Amino acid sequence: MKFNALKKVLAVALVITMVFTSGVMVFASETKAPAQVQVQVNGEMMSFTDAVPKMVDNRVMIPFRAILEKLNAKVDYDQAKAVVTATLGEQVISFAVGSTDLNVTTGDQKENKKMDVVPFVDNKSNRTYVSTRAIAEGFGYSVGWDNANKTVIIIDFNKIFENANKDFSYLSMPYAVEYDTTKTYKTKGTLNGKINVQTPSVTKEGEQASAPEKMSVGFSGEMTGLQQMMNADISMKMALDMESLMKDQKMTEEEKAMLVPMMDALKNIDMQIKMDDTGIMYMKCPMLSNIMGSLGQNVDADTWYKMDMNAMYKEMGMDYQGLMNISKGFAGNLDVAEMLTKLANSLSSSYTVDTYKESVLLYDIVKEVAGDSAFKTVGNTHTLVIDKTSLASVLTKHSKELNLTAKDMAEFKDMDFSCTIELQEQNSKMKNCKVKFNMQAEGVNVNVDVTGDSFNSTLNMVVEVADLMDMTMDMDVKSEVTTEKVDTTIPKGANVVDYMNMAENMIPAA
Repeated sequence: MKFNALKKVLAVALVITMVFTSGVMVFASETKAPAQVQVQVNGEMMSFTDAVPKMVDNRVMIPFRAILEKLNAKVDYDQAKAVVTATLGEQVISFAVGSTDLNVTTGDQKENKKMDVVPFVDNKSNRTYVSTRAIAEGFGYSVGWDNANKTVIIIDFNKIFENANKDFSYLSMPYAVEYDTTKTYKTKGTLNGKINVQTPSVTKEGEQASAPEKMSVGFSGEMTGLQQMMNADISMKMALDMESLMKDQKMTEEEKAMLVPMMDALKNIDMQIKMDDTGIMYMKCPMLSNIMGSLGQNVDADTWYKMDMNAMYKEMGMDYQGLMNISKGFAGNLDVAEMLTKLANSLSSSYTVDTYKESVLLYDIVKEVAGDSAFKTVGNTHTLVIDKTSLASVLTKHSKELNLTAKDMAEFKDMDFSCTIELQEQNSKMKNCKVKFNMQAEGVNVNVDVTGDSFNSTLNMVVEVADLMDMTMDMDVKSEVTTEKVDTTIPKGANVVDYMNMAENMIPAA
Protein backbone atom coordinates (compact mmCIF):
# COMPACT_ATOMS: atom_id res chain seq x y z
CA MET A 1 0.00 0.00 0.00
CA LYS A 2 1.35 3.46 -0.78
CA PHE A 3 2.37 5.32 2.35
CA ASN A 4 0.86 8.59 1.19
CA ALA A 5 -2.72 7.39 0.70
CA LEU A 6 -3.57 9.24 3.91
CA LYS A 7 -7.26 9.85 3.85
CA LYS A 8 -7.96 6.43 2.36
CA VAL A 9 -6.03 4.60 5.06
CA LEU A 10 -7.91 6.70 7.57
CA ALA A 11 -11.20 5.69 6.00
CA VAL A 12 -10.34 2.04 6.64
CA ALA A 13 -9.31 2.79 10.22
CA LEU A 14 -12.66 4.41 10.85
CA VAL A 15 -14.83 1.68 9.36
CA ILE A 16 -12.86 -1.50 10.05
CA THR A 17 -14.57 -1.88 13.44
CA MET A 18 -17.95 -2.45 11.85
CA VAL A 19 -16.88 -5.71 10.23
CA PHE A 20 -14.28 -6.84 12.74
CA THR A 21 -16.98 -8.27 14.94
CA SER A 22 -14.63 -10.11 17.25
CA GLY A 23 -13.14 -6.78 18.32
CA VAL A 24 -13.91 -4.25 21.03
CA MET A 25 -17.70 -4.09 20.85
CA VAL A 26 -19.51 -7.42 20.98
CA PHE A 27 -23.03 -8.39 21.91
CA ALA A 28 -23.62 -10.42 25.02
CA SER A 29 -25.54 -13.46 23.88
CA GLU A 30 -26.07 -16.84 25.48
CA THR A 31 -26.78 -19.31 22.72
CA LYS A 32 -26.76 -23.02 23.38
CA ALA A 33 -25.15 -25.19 20.74
CA PRO A 34 -27.89 -26.66 18.53
CA ALA A 35 -28.47 -30.36 18.22
CA GLN A 36 -27.95 -30.23 14.46
CA VAL A 37 -26.29 -28.04 11.86
CA GLN A 38 -28.09 -24.80 11.11
CA VAL A 39 -27.96 -22.21 8.32
CA GLN A 40 -28.36 -18.48 8.87
CA VAL A 41 -28.97 -16.04 6.00
CA ASN A 42 -28.67 -12.30 6.73
CA GLY A 43 -29.32 -12.84 10.41
CA GLU A 44 -32.32 -15.20 9.97
CA MET A 45 -32.18 -18.91 10.77
CA MET A 46 -33.58 -21.20 8.09
CA SER A 47 -36.22 -23.71 9.18
CA PHE A 48 -36.24 -27.31 7.97
CA THR A 49 -38.72 -30.16 8.33
CA ASP A 50 -38.01 -33.54 6.76
CA ALA A 51 -34.91 -32.59 4.72
CA VAL A 52 -32.42 -31.17 7.22
CA PRO A 53 -28.83 -30.03 6.53
CA LYS A 54 -26.18 -32.76 6.47
CA MET A 55 -22.44 -32.59 7.12
CA VAL A 56 -20.47 -34.32 4.34
CA ASP A 57 -16.65 -34.10 4.19
CA ASN A 58 -16.71 -31.03 6.45
CA ARG A 59 -19.16 -29.28 4.14
CA VAL A 60 -22.74 -28.44 5.06
CA MET A 61 -25.06 -29.87 2.40
CA ILE A 62 -28.61 -28.56 2.04
CA PRO A 63 -31.57 -29.14 -0.31
CA PHE A 64 -30.83 -26.91 -3.31
CA ARG A 65 -34.29 -25.41 -3.64
CA ALA A 66 -34.38 -24.39 0.03
CA ILE A 67 -31.12 -22.44 -0.08
CA LEU A 68 -31.67 -20.92 -3.53
CA GLU A 69 -35.15 -19.65 -2.72
CA LYS A 70 -33.87 -18.27 0.60
CA LEU A 71 -31.33 -16.27 -1.43
CA ASN A 72 -34.27 -14.95 -3.51
CA ALA A 73 -33.12 -16.73 -6.65
CA LYS A 74 -35.50 -18.02 -9.33
CA VAL A 75 -35.02 -21.79 -9.58
CA ASP A 76 -35.50 -24.09 -12.56
CA TYR A 77 -34.90 -27.87 -12.52
CA ASP A 78 -34.49 -29.92 -15.67
CA GLN A 79 -35.52 -33.35 -14.37
CA ALA A 80 -34.51 -35.19 -17.56
CA LYS A 81 -30.92 -33.88 -17.38
CA ALA A 82 -30.85 -33.48 -13.58
CA VAL A 83 -29.59 -29.91 -14.05
CA VAL A 84 -30.43 -27.04 -11.68
CA THR A 85 -30.39 -23.46 -12.95
CA ALA A 86 -30.87 -20.46 -10.66
CA THR A 87 -31.12 -16.76 -11.55
CA LEU A 88 -30.53 -13.84 -9.21
CA GLY A 89 -30.43 -10.44 -10.89
CA GLU A 90 -27.89 -10.64 -13.72
CA GLN A 91 -26.23 -13.71 -12.23
CA VAL A 92 -27.01 -17.28 -13.30
CA ILE A 93 -25.56 -20.42 -11.76
CA SER A 94 -26.11 -24.01 -12.84
CA PHE A 95 -24.94 -27.45 -11.81
CA ALA A 96 -25.77 -31.09 -12.49
CA VAL A 97 -26.40 -33.81 -9.94
CA GLY A 98 -23.30 -36.01 -9.74
CA SER A 99 -20.88 -33.34 -11.01
CA THR A 100 -18.66 -30.90 -9.09
CA ASP A 101 -18.88 -28.30 -11.87
CA LEU A 102 -20.58 -25.05 -10.87
CA ASN A 103 -21.13 -22.73 -13.83
CA VAL A 104 -21.43 -19.06 -12.92
CA THR A 105 -22.54 -16.47 -15.49
CA THR A 106 -22.51 -12.73 -14.73
CA GLY A 107 -23.58 -10.70 -17.74
CA ASP A 108 -21.20 -11.69 -20.54
CA GLN A 109 -18.66 -13.29 -18.22
CA LYS A 110 -18.70 -17.04 -17.65
CA GLU A 111 -16.74 -18.94 -15.02
CA ASN A 112 -16.50 -22.61 -14.09
CA LYS A 113 -15.91 -23.40 -10.43
CA LYS A 114 -15.40 -26.71 -8.68
CA MET A 115 -17.46 -27.73 -5.67
CA ASP A 116 -15.76 -29.69 -2.88
CA VAL A 117 -18.64 -32.15 -2.58
CA VAL A 118 -20.68 -33.65 -5.42
CA PRO A 119 -24.42 -32.80 -5.33
CA PHE A 120 -26.39 -35.94 -4.49
CA VAL A 121 -29.94 -37.22 -4.06
CA ASP A 122 -30.81 -38.24 -0.52
CA ASN A 123 -32.57 -41.62 -0.64
CA LYS A 124 -34.63 -40.97 2.46
CA SER A 125 -36.13 -37.57 1.54
CA ASN A 126 -35.60 -37.81 -2.25
CA ARG A 127 -34.18 -34.25 -2.11
CA THR A 128 -31.14 -33.09 -4.06
CA TYR A 129 -28.42 -31.79 -1.72
CA VAL A 130 -25.75 -29.25 -2.67
CA SER A 131 -22.89 -27.46 -0.86
CA THR A 132 -24.26 -24.43 0.98
CA ARG A 133 -20.98 -22.55 0.69
CA ALA A 134 -20.58 -23.22 -3.04
CA ILE A 135 -24.07 -21.97 -3.88
CA ALA A 136 -23.92 -18.87 -1.65
CA GLU A 137 -20.45 -17.85 -2.83
CA GLY A 138 -21.53 -18.47 -6.42
CA PHE A 139 -24.02 -15.64 -5.98
CA GLY A 140 -21.46 -13.39 -4.29
CA TYR A 141 -22.56 -13.87 -0.69
CA SER A 142 -20.01 -14.01 2.14
CA VAL A 143 -19.90 -17.35 3.95
CA GLY A 144 -18.49 -18.25 7.37
CA TRP A 145 -18.82 -20.98 9.97
CA ASP A 146 -19.75 -20.47 13.63
CA ASN A 147 -18.34 -23.64 15.15
CA ALA A 148 -19.67 -22.94 18.63
CA ASN A 149 -23.23 -22.84 17.31
CA LYS A 150 -22.71 -25.30 14.41
CA THR A 151 -24.12 -22.72 12.02
CA VAL A 152 -23.29 -21.68 8.47
CA ILE A 153 -23.29 -17.88 8.29
CA ILE A 154 -24.37 -16.37 4.95
CA ILE A 155 -24.32 -12.57 4.60
CA ASP A 156 -24.99 -10.24 1.70
CA PHE A 157 -22.51 -7.48 2.57
CA ASN A 158 -23.17 -5.87 -0.80
CA LYS A 159 -26.63 -5.05 0.54
CA ILE A 160 -25.33 -3.75 3.89
CA PHE A 161 -22.77 -1.49 2.21
CA GLU A 162 -24.75 -0.54 -0.89
CA ASN A 163 -24.88 3.16 0.10
CA ALA A 164 -21.30 3.38 1.43
CA ASN A 165 -19.97 5.43 -1.48
CA LYS A 166 -22.66 8.03 -0.87
CA ASP A 167 -22.44 7.89 2.93
CA PHE A 168 -18.64 8.36 2.92
CA SER A 169 -18.15 10.47 -0.21
CA TYR A 170 -15.78 12.93 1.52
CA LEU A 171 -13.44 10.23 2.83
CA SER A 172 -13.50 8.48 -0.55
CA MET A 173 -13.04 11.62 -2.64
CA PRO A 174 -10.44 11.00 -5.39
CA TYR A 175 -7.22 13.01 -5.36
CA ALA A 176 -6.71 15.68 -8.00
CA VAL A 177 -3.81 13.60 -9.34
CA GLU A 178 -4.52 9.91 -9.07
CA TYR A 179 -2.14 7.02 -8.47
CA ASP A 180 -2.01 5.00 -11.70
CA THR A 181 -1.78 1.26 -10.94
CA THR A 182 -0.23 0.59 -14.35
CA LYS A 183 2.74 2.89 -13.72
CA THR A 184 5.89 2.57 -11.66
CA TYR A 185 6.65 5.10 -8.92
CA LYS A 186 9.94 6.11 -7.43
CA THR A 187 9.70 6.89 -3.74
CA LYS A 188 12.19 8.65 -1.49
CA GLY A 189 11.79 9.15 2.22
CA THR A 190 13.63 10.33 5.31
CA LEU A 191 13.18 9.51 8.98
CA ASN A 192 14.55 11.23 12.08
CA GLY A 193 13.78 10.93 15.74
CA LYS A 194 14.89 10.41 19.31
CA ILE A 195 13.88 8.13 22.16
CA ASN A 196 14.45 9.07 25.79
CA VAL A 197 14.03 6.30 28.33
CA GLN A 198 13.93 6.78 32.08
CA THR A 199 14.63 3.83 34.35
CA PRO A 200 12.66 3.84 37.61
CA SER A 201 14.35 4.66 40.89
CA VAL A 202 15.37 1.68 43.00
CA THR A 203 15.09 1.46 46.75
CA LYS A 204 17.12 -1.15 48.63
CA GLU A 205 16.59 -1.99 52.27
CA GLY A 206 18.70 0.27 54.45
CA GLU A 207 19.88 2.38 51.49
CA GLN A 208 18.82 5.67 49.99
CA ALA A 209 16.71 5.43 46.84
CA SER A 210 18.78 5.67 43.68
CA ALA A 211 17.92 8.45 41.25
CA PRO A 212 16.17 7.50 38.00
CA GLU A 213 18.57 7.02 35.10
CA LYS A 214 17.91 8.63 31.72
CA MET A 215 19.03 7.08 28.44
CA SER A 216 18.74 8.65 24.99
CA VAL A 217 18.97 7.07 21.55
CA GLY A 218 18.73 9.02 18.33
CA PHE A 219 17.75 7.44 15.04
CA SER A 220 17.70 8.50 11.43
CA GLY A 221 17.25 6.86 8.09
CA GLU A 222 16.41 7.16 4.45
CA MET A 223 14.76 4.96 1.89
CA THR A 224 14.50 4.89 -1.85
CA GLY A 225 12.76 2.42 -4.06
CA LEU A 226 10.54 1.52 -6.94
CA GLN A 227 6.98 0.31 -6.57
CA GLN A 228 4.28 -0.79 -8.97
CA MET A 229 1.29 -1.79 -6.87
CA MET A 230 2.59 -4.65 -4.66
CA ASN A 231 5.78 -5.19 -6.66
CA ALA A 232 8.60 -3.41 -4.88
CA ASP A 233 12.36 -3.03 -4.76
CA ILE A 234 13.30 -0.84 -1.80
CA SER A 235 16.63 0.05 -0.18
CA MET A 236 16.86 1.48 3.32
CA LYS A 237 19.68 2.89 5.41
CA MET A 238 19.20 3.31 9.14
CA ALA A 239 21.46 4.66 11.87
CA LEU A 240 21.18 4.59 15.64
CA ASP A 241 23.09 7.22 17.59
CA MET A 242 24.08 5.64 20.90
CA GLU A 243 26.74 8.18 21.91
CA SER A 244 24.56 9.97 24.44
CA LEU A 245 23.49 6.62 25.86
CA MET A 246 27.08 5.63 26.52
CA LYS A 247 27.84 9.00 28.10
CA ASP A 248 24.90 8.70 30.46
CA GLN A 249 25.81 5.22 31.69
CA LYS A 250 28.26 4.48 34.46
CA MET A 251 30.68 2.18 32.65
CA THR A 252 34.37 1.53 32.87
CA GLU A 253 36.60 2.38 29.93
CA GLU A 254 36.98 -1.34 29.29
CA GLU A 255 33.20 -1.81 29.10
CA LYS A 256 32.87 1.14 26.74
CA ALA A 257 35.63 -0.25 24.52
CA MET A 258 33.76 -3.55 24.24
CA LEU A 259 30.65 -1.72 23.04
CA VAL A 260 32.40 0.41 20.41
CA PRO A 261 32.17 -2.23 17.59
CA MET A 262 28.43 -2.63 18.21
CA MET A 263 27.93 1.13 18.32
CA ASP A 264 29.72 1.49 14.99
CA ALA A 265 27.61 -1.28 13.43
CA LEU A 266 24.42 0.47 14.53
CA LYS A 267 25.50 3.62 12.68
CA ASN A 268 25.20 1.84 9.35
CA ILE A 269 22.24 -0.52 9.05
CA ASP A 270 21.56 -1.41 5.43
CA MET A 271 18.48 -3.27 4.29
CA GLN A 272 17.09 -4.22 0.90
CA ILE A 273 13.57 -5.54 0.34
CA LYS A 274 12.12 -7.13 -2.77
CA MET A 275 8.51 -8.22 -3.04
CA ASP A 276 6.03 -9.27 -5.71
CA ASP A 277 2.26 -9.64 -5.82
CA THR A 278 2.41 -13.36 -4.93
CA GLY A 279 3.08 -12.42 -1.31
CA ILE A 280 6.72 -13.55 -1.17
CA MET A 281 9.10 -11.02 0.33
CA TYR A 282 12.91 -11.17 0.36
CA MET A 283 15.07 -9.11 2.70
CA LYS A 284 18.84 -8.68 2.86
CA CYS A 285 20.32 -7.10 5.98
CA PRO A 286 24.06 -7.65 6.71
CA MET A 287 23.63 -6.59 10.33
CA LEU A 288 20.90 -9.21 10.86
CA SER A 289 23.14 -11.81 9.22
CA ASN A 290 25.97 -10.83 11.54
CA ILE A 291 23.72 -11.46 14.56
CA MET A 292 22.35 -14.72 13.17
CA GLY A 293 25.85 -15.89 12.28
CA SER A 294 27.03 -15.30 15.84
CA LEU A 295 24.13 -17.53 16.95
CA GLY A 296 25.36 -20.40 14.78
CA GLN A 297 23.18 -19.90 11.68
CA ASN A 298 24.63 -20.61 8.23
CA VAL A 299 24.27 -17.10 6.84
CA ASP A 300 26.52 -14.33 5.52
CA ALA A 301 26.27 -10.66 4.57
CA ASP A 302 24.74 -11.54 1.18
CA THR A 303 22.05 -13.88 2.54
CA TRP A 304 18.45 -13.15 1.53
CA TYR A 305 15.74 -13.95 4.07
CA LYS A 306 12.54 -15.26 2.53
CA MET A 307 9.19 -14.50 4.17
CA ASP A 308 5.89 -15.91 2.94
CA MET A 309 3.38 -13.20 3.82
CA ASN A 310 0.48 -15.51 2.92
CA ALA A 311 1.56 -18.04 5.56
CA MET A 312 2.32 -15.38 8.17
CA TYR A 313 -1.09 -13.75 7.80
CA LYS A 314 -2.82 -17.14 7.73
CA GLU A 315 -1.40 -17.91 11.19
CA MET A 316 -3.05 -14.69 12.35
CA GLY A 317 -6.36 -15.81 10.83
CA MET A 318 -6.17 -13.32 7.96
CA ASP A 319 -6.18 -13.63 4.18
CA TYR A 320 -3.12 -11.78 2.86
CA GLN A 321 -4.11 -11.88 -0.81
CA GLY A 322 -7.58 -10.71 0.14
CA LEU A 323 -6.14 -7.76 2.01
CA MET A 324 -3.85 -6.95 -0.92
CA ASN A 325 -6.86 -6.93 -3.21
CA ILE A 326 -8.47 -4.48 -0.82
CA SER A 327 -5.36 -2.28 -0.87
CA LYS A 328 -5.68 -1.91 -4.63
CA GLY A 329 -8.74 0.19 -3.89
CA PHE A 330 -6.49 2.80 -2.30
CA ALA A 331 -4.97 3.55 -5.70
CA GLY A 332 -7.21 5.89 -7.62
CA ASN A 333 -10.93 6.24 -6.93
CA LEU A 334 -11.93 4.40 -3.79
CA ASP A 335 -15.05 2.26 -4.08
CA VAL A 336 -15.96 2.15 -0.39
CA ALA A 337 -18.76 -0.39 -0.84
CA GLU A 338 -16.51 -2.80 -2.73
CA MET A 339 -13.63 -2.28 -0.32
CA LEU A 340 -15.80 -2.97 2.74
CA THR A 341 -17.26 -6.10 1.18
CA LYS A 342 -13.78 -7.45 0.42
CA LEU A 343 -12.67 -6.61 3.94
CA ALA A 344 -15.68 -8.41 5.39
CA ASN A 345 -14.93 -11.46 3.25
CA SER A 346 -11.34 -11.55 4.51
CA LEU A 347 -12.66 -11.82 8.09
CA SER A 348 -15.04 -14.72 7.39
CA SER A 349 -13.17 -16.98 9.82
CA SER A 350 -14.47 -14.82 12.70
CA TYR A 351 -18.16 -14.81 11.71
CA THR A 352 -20.67 -15.72 14.42
CA VAL A 353 -24.45 -15.84 14.59
CA ASP A 354 -24.28 -12.19 15.73
CA THR A 355 -22.11 -10.92 12.87
CA TYR A 356 -24.95 -9.75 10.65
CA LYS A 357 -26.75 -7.63 13.23
CA GLU A 358 -23.43 -6.31 14.60
CA SER A 359 -22.31 -5.30 11.11
CA VAL A 360 -25.55 -3.44 10.37
CA LEU A 361 -25.44 -1.64 13.72
CA LEU A 362 -21.75 -0.74 13.59
CA TYR A 363 -22.08 0.54 10.03
CA ASP A 364 -24.79 2.91 11.21
CA ILE A 365 -22.64 4.01 14.15
CA VAL A 366 -19.56 4.70 12.02
CA LYS A 367 -21.75 6.57 9.51
CA GLU A 368 -22.95 8.83 12.30
CA VAL A 369 -19.37 9.37 13.54
CA ALA A 370 -17.45 9.73 10.26
CA GLY A 371 -19.97 9.86 7.43
CA ASP A 372 -20.64 12.93 5.31
CA SER A 373 -23.25 14.20 7.76
CA ALA A 374 -20.57 14.46 10.48
CA PHE A 375 -18.41 16.85 8.41
CA LYS A 376 -18.63 20.65 8.56
CA THR A 377 -17.97 22.48 5.30
CA VAL A 378 -16.67 26.04 4.93
CA GLY A 379 -15.89 27.00 1.35
CA ASN A 380 -13.82 24.19 -0.15
CA THR A 381 -12.69 22.78 3.20
CA HIS A 382 -14.43 19.79 4.79
CA THR A 383 -13.60 19.17 8.45
CA LEU A 384 -14.42 16.18 10.63
CA VAL A 385 -13.79 16.20 14.38
CA ILE A 386 -14.08 12.98 16.32
CA ASP A 387 -13.54 13.23 20.08
CA LYS A 388 -14.83 11.54 23.19
CA THR A 389 -17.75 13.98 23.45
CA SER A 390 -19.08 13.32 19.95
CA LEU A 391 -18.39 9.60 20.15
CA ALA A 392 -19.94 9.31 23.62
CA SER A 393 -23.10 10.92 22.28
CA VAL A 394 -23.41 8.28 19.56
CA LEU A 395 -22.54 5.40 21.90
CA THR A 396 -25.06 6.60 24.47
CA LYS A 397 -27.70 6.64 21.75
CA HIS A 398 -26.95 2.99 20.93
CA SER A 399 -25.92 1.85 24.42
CA LYS A 400 -28.84 -0.56 24.77
CA GLU A 401 -28.13 -2.26 21.44
CA LEU A 402 -24.42 -2.47 22.34
CA ASN A 403 -25.14 -3.67 25.89
CA LEU A 404 -23.00 -0.84 27.28
CA THR A 405 -23.38 -0.30 31.01
CA ALA A 406 -22.91 2.91 32.98
CA LYS A 407 -19.55 1.53 34.07
CA ASP A 408 -18.54 0.96 30.45
CA MET A 409 -19.40 4.55 29.58
CA ALA A 410 -17.57 5.89 32.65
CA GLU A 411 -14.41 4.02 31.64
CA PHE A 412 -14.74 5.37 28.11
CA LYS A 413 -15.06 8.94 29.37
CA ASP A 414 -11.81 8.55 31.32
CA MET A 415 -10.01 8.62 27.97
CA ASP A 416 -9.17 11.92 26.31
CA PHE A 417 -8.76 11.82 22.55
CA SER A 418 -9.50 13.77 19.41
CA CYS A 419 -9.05 13.26 15.70
CA THR A 420 -9.41 16.10 13.23
CA ILE A 421 -9.50 15.48 9.49
CA GLU A 422 -9.32 18.44 7.12
CA LEU A 423 -9.92 17.81 3.43
CA GLN A 424 -9.18 20.50 0.85
CA GLU A 425 -11.38 20.10 -2.23
CA GLN A 426 -10.65 21.50 -5.70
CA ASN A 427 -12.95 20.90 -8.68
CA SER A 428 -14.71 18.03 -6.86
CA LYS A 429 -11.39 16.31 -6.14
CA MET A 430 -9.00 16.13 -3.20
CA LYS A 431 -6.17 18.67 -3.23
CA ASN A 432 -4.62 17.65 0.09
CA CYS A 433 -5.45 16.14 3.44
CA LYS A 434 -4.47 16.95 7.02
CA VAL A 435 -4.96 14.65 9.97
CA LYS A 436 -4.30 15.47 13.62
CA PHE A 437 -4.71 12.86 16.32
CA ASN A 438 -4.25 13.16 20.07
CA MET A 439 -4.90 10.65 22.83
CA GLN A 440 -4.25 10.78 26.56
CA ALA A 441 -5.03 7.82 28.78
CA GLU A 442 -3.43 6.27 31.86
CA GLY A 443 -0.24 8.29 31.66
CA VAL A 444 0.19 7.88 27.90
CA ASN A 445 0.08 10.84 25.52
CA VAL A 446 0.17 10.39 21.73
CA ASN A 447 0.18 13.20 19.17
CA VAL A 448 0.23 12.52 15.43
CA ASP A 449 0.19 15.17 12.69
CA VAL A 450 0.04 13.99 9.06
CA THR A 451 -0.22 16.11 5.93
CA GLY A 452 -0.11 15.11 2.30
CA ASP A 453 -1.53 14.68 -1.16
CA SER A 454 -1.51 11.73 -3.54
CA PHE A 455 2.30 11.63 -3.88
CA ASN A 456 3.80 13.52 -0.94
CA SER A 457 3.32 13.23 2.80
CA THR A 458 4.87 14.26 6.08
CA LEU A 459 4.38 12.80 9.53
CA ASN A 460 5.26 14.20 12.94
CA MET A 461 4.66 12.01 15.98
CA VAL A 462 5.24 12.42 19.70
CA VAL A 463 4.67 9.61 22.20
CA GLU A 464 5.05 10.16 25.94
CA VAL A 465 4.70 7.56 28.68
CA ALA A 466 4.83 9.13 32.13
CA ASP A 467 7.99 8.36 34.14
CA LEU A 468 9.14 5.89 31.49
CA MET A 469 9.90 7.26 28.00
CA ASP A 470 9.19 9.80 25.32
CA MET A 471 9.77 9.61 21.58
CA THR A 472 9.70 12.10 18.74
CA MET A 473 9.69 11.09 15.07
CA ASP A 474 9.54 13.03 11.80
CA MET A 475 9.03 11.38 8.42
CA ASP A 476 8.88 12.78 4.91
CA VAL A 477 7.98 10.74 1.81
CA LYS A 478 7.80 11.84 -1.84
CA SER A 479 6.83 9.78 -4.92
CA GLU A 480 6.94 10.43 -8.65
CA VAL A 481 6.25 8.50 -11.83
CA THR A 482 9.32 6.88 -13.38
CA THR A 483 10.12 4.88 -16.50
CA GLU A 484 12.35 2.57 -14.47
CA LYS A 485 11.21 -1.03 -14.03
CA VAL A 486 10.79 -2.78 -10.70
CA ASP A 487 13.24 -5.67 -10.29
CA THR A 488 11.68 -8.17 -7.87
CA THR A 489 14.27 -10.92 -8.50
CA ILE A 490 17.16 -11.73 -6.20
CA PRO A 491 20.66 -12.48 -7.55
CA LYS A 492 21.03 -15.88 -9.19
CA GLY A 493 22.69 -18.40 -6.87
CA ALA A 494 22.12 -16.24 -3.79
CA ASN A 495 21.96 -17.93 -0.40
CA VAL A 496 18.24 -17.93 0.51
CA VAL A 497 17.03 -18.79 4.01
CA ASP A 498 13.42 -19.22 5.10
CA TYR A 499 13.27 -16.70 7.93
CA MET A 500 10.30 -18.22 9.75
CA ASN A 501 11.78 -21.74 9.70
CA MET A 502 15.10 -20.41 10.94
CA ALA A 503 13.42 -18.48 13.76
CA GLU A 504 11.32 -21.49 14.80
CA ASN A 505 14.36 -23.79 14.85
CA MET A 506 16.16 -21.34 17.13
CA ILE A 507 13.43 -21.57 19.77
CA PRO A 508 14.23 -24.34 22.29
CA ALA A 509 11.64 -27.11 22.63
CA ALA A 510 9.44 -26.77 25.72
